[in-house]
Amino acid sequence: MDHILIPGHSGSRDCHDAKGNIFEYKHYKESSSNHSWTFNDYSQSIFDKMRKENYNIIYAHMNDTNGLSRKAFKTETPNIIQFPSLDWYYEIPGFLMANYLEDKTKKISNARKMINVSCNQLEKYFDEQYNLRRTPTIKFNDGRYSDDLNLIFNEIQNLEKETKVVNLLTSNKIWELITSVYLNHNVNPEQGGRLGAHDAYDEYGNQFEYKISKSESWNFQDISEAVLEKYKSVEGFILVTKNVETMSINTIYNWL
Repeated sequence: MDHILIPGHSGSRDCHDAKGNIFEYKHYKESSSNHSWTFNDYSQSIFDKMRKENYNIIYAHMNDTNGLSRKAFKTETPNIIQFPSLDWYYEIPGFLMANYLEDKTKKISNARKMINVSCNQLEKYFDEQYNLRRTPTIKFNDGRYSDDLNLIFNEIQNLEKETKVVNLLTSNKIWELITSVYLNHNVNPEQGGRLGAHDAYDEYGNQFEYKISKSESWNFQDISEAVLEKYKSVEGFILVTKNVETMSINTIYNWL
């Protein structure tokens, strides 16, 4: 996109262009089971902020399957390593998106205040100048950060081959791997993998569930009878605090 990253944490916008236009990114991957973009923790103040700041929102589709179907990618070639590339996107002004979200969330009552937005919704609701899919005009290797990113991709690829753990570029998996180094654990390649739906296992086959947070407060989401039953099979919960600036672990608690 030839955009410049904006330093910051949660709540700040993502990028700006050479003219000073501000952007927020939303994306999903082709291999994902959820082909929509998610807005979490929406509120009236967020809608008002979207109108006031009037930044544009990029709804990006990331191709991570080498042209394979999702089914083939997941079942026939599970060990393939393909880093996502942006192949198409929508660009919607923030004030128009605020109007849409404010209208569509009136009838939503879920506790997480979450709404998913699909391609079909964008194409039906917005005018033609906004609802057409766009394609990037700049090739990745000609981009602003491509040299550094290619170095990262190469190292991640080496780690994935060595550990047999895929999707290390997702935040949870890389932190699970870092945590496992301290505990001499093996990370399950993916949820539902070698030893069940838990995060890691030790040399004796004991299973562990990892909870990793920036503070000493850990979330247990989507608790159900089935989830609680699954937890009975774990040896313990590993509660971790992380330092995202130094990519290191501060504390580890073993909750048996």
